[in-house]
Amino acid sequence: MKSEKFIASHLEPGTNGFGLLRLFAAIAVVYSHAWGIVGGNEAFEPLEAQTGFSLGWHAVNLFFALSGILIAESLSRRSSYFAFGWARILRIYPALIVVTAGVYLIALTLTGAVDWRLSDSFMYVVRNAMLVGGGVTLPGVFADNPIPGEINTPLWTIKFEVMAYASVAALCFLSQMTSNRLSLKSFSLAIVIVTGLVMMTFDREEMHSYFGHALRFAFTFYLGVLAWSFKDQIRPRLITLALIFSVNVFLLANNVGFAPAQIILVAYGALYLGTLGTNALTRFTDRQDYSYGVYIIGFPVQQTVMLVSGITDPLMNFFVSILIALPLAAVCWNFIEKPALKFKKYRLHTSNLTEKRSWFLKSNV
Repeated sequence: MKSEKFIASHLEPGTNGFGLLRLFAAIAVVYSHAWGIVGGNEAFEPLEAQTGFSLGWHAVNLFFALSGILIAESLSRRSSYFAFGWARILRIYPALIVVTAGVYLIALTLTGAVDWRLSDSFMYVVRNAMLVGGGVTLPGVFADNPIPGEINTPLWTIKFEVMAYASVAALCFLSQMTSNRLSLKSFSLAIVIVTGLVMMTFDREEMHSYFGHALRFAFTFYLGVLAWSFKDQIRPRLITLALIFSVNVFLLANNVGFAPAQIILVAYGALYLGTLGTNALTRFTDRQDYSYGVYIIGFPVQQTVMLVSGITDPLMNFFVSILIALPLAAVCWNFIEKPALKFKKYRLHTSNLTEKRSWFLKSNV
């Protein structure tokens, strides 16, 4: 089985498996976190000892690579930067706000807020809404869990996602301001080369730093944007994927340049699998996109399962948690995310910063 068409032929809804891959990535994050949930922060998650990246990190890399492709495509279809930004806000914030409020109320129920101050509540809600709240705690909440006090750690990556959205729009605007002498394609290539070279100098510990995360996300996201820029030239092939995998095996064995090589493997693998074709499952995940819901709901569910049940087996924590998180994500999609997306058509009548989508296609392809 192989991908027969260029990426450009798989960007319309219903023509790719990207939605299914995103759901798989979200579930993989929950699976990966189960080891820390039951064993504490020092527990090694799956693949971490072998590759330097946990399965959860690989899954987030997959998210960012697909995001680069799909966000570039989304920007090319918008009539203005405002329309693009409004669409991104509707995709992220309604679910984030509702889930934050829901987790807050559950935490209130679990603890009775005996030791809470008004500032604790205010900072928890506001910092999560401002995308700086992944590590925000509330007194007494999950205090006796193996990972004490952490409520919704995965939220820390969303701010990098938003920064990536803003950066790609800014680079397109800069392209216009320079009379198209610099295109999104050239910007993306430069970012991928520079961040990739810097990451090759990092050891595994440095990759865990804030700067290391920023480099990784920029590299991964702009790999996706670069793939979109060459969408009429790239036809994902199994032989190429096998070659990239072989290079990774060699590099890991010699501990050389492992970070960018593994990210390229994940990104190309996502392209290959996502463009194989569609089936009933991929069509379902196009209509019912639970990936974001699973990602932002999974961790507090896992912490709650640990608190209530005391399960010490990571696999059991994962199975119980995902059986709870998936239905909650379905509710989140159908009653919060999907209805919110209908408001895309309700936007202020501002003058377009771009004439039509043709400006983008002409300037950046």
